[in-house]
Amino acid sequence: APTLADLRDFDQAAANLLLNGAFNVNSTSIDAWKALLSSLSGNDLQVFNSVSRTAGTISASTLKNPIPRFWASAATGAVNQAWEGARALSDAEVTELATRIVEQVKTRGPFLSMSDFLNRRLGTAHAMTRVGALQAAIDNSSLNDAIKLVGETVNPSGKGLTGNTPSVITTNLIDGKGNTLNSTVGMPGYLMQQDVVQAFSAAMTVRSDTFTIRTYGETINPATGVTQAKAWAEAVVQRLPEFVDPSTTTGDSDPTTAIGSLSSTTNQNMGRRFKVIGFRWLSPSDL
Repeated sequence: APTLADLRDFDQAAANLLLNGAFNVNSTSIDAWKALLSSLSGNDLQVFNSVSRTAGTISASTLKNPIPRFWASAATGAVNQAWEGARALSDAEVTELATRIVEQVKTRGPFLSMSDFLNRRLGTAHAMTRVGALQAAIDNSSLNDAIKLVGETVNPSGKGLTGNTPSVITTNLIDGKGNTLNSTVGMPGYLMQQDVVQAFSAAMTVRSDTFTIRTYGETINPATGVTQAKAWAEAVVQRLPEFVDPSTTTGDSDPTTAIGSLSSTTNQNMGRRFKVIGFRWLSPSDL
């Protein structure tokens, strides 16, 4: 078993941890993104009333599809108030955001790293250099429509937030569509990329370490050219933290927890170990 020190050491923690059920941000499935964005439903949200200085909770029964900026919300903790920080989306808004994210994934992906997914592109001013994929998806949705653009009237009964009377600035604040915004952008109830990342980043990744591989083989009679036998097989293969050669350590005093290092020629050539965790023969009806 790993030591607590190993788990707290950012150089060694990943050698002892696996993630069950990671979400690949390269997904182009709207339903998959909806499942992620609504996955915090059913959880109570802790709140702290800064006036009465008392703690409480927002009940899970009234908190659907939350994406809170602060796990301990301020003041009353009312949902979708501009300054409360407890943002929750309707089912329709979840669908809209998931749809816009998929559009950005198809336009910008595949992403090779989380940095590639979250950061803007470098270059001259255009849609991809203003914001990253996730913020662009939010900007191209109606989720923050209650905080209006410069010159427009705030509609307290509109979508998303309520109770906003924003002051306005006219320059140096531009969203992913190139529109000038007002100075209320970034208030606790205004949905932004970092809110989604804070809520779901623990499950986000750009690839999986578990793969399903299918293969086919056949034998052909060299005299007649007739196929005499066919076979289909499926293997589930998982990439593990340790290298193929774990005997070369990185200073770990316990060889049973050593994962090896790139000082080994074998590890330089072969990388990390793969393990077959499932195998079965298939029939044509399985395909």
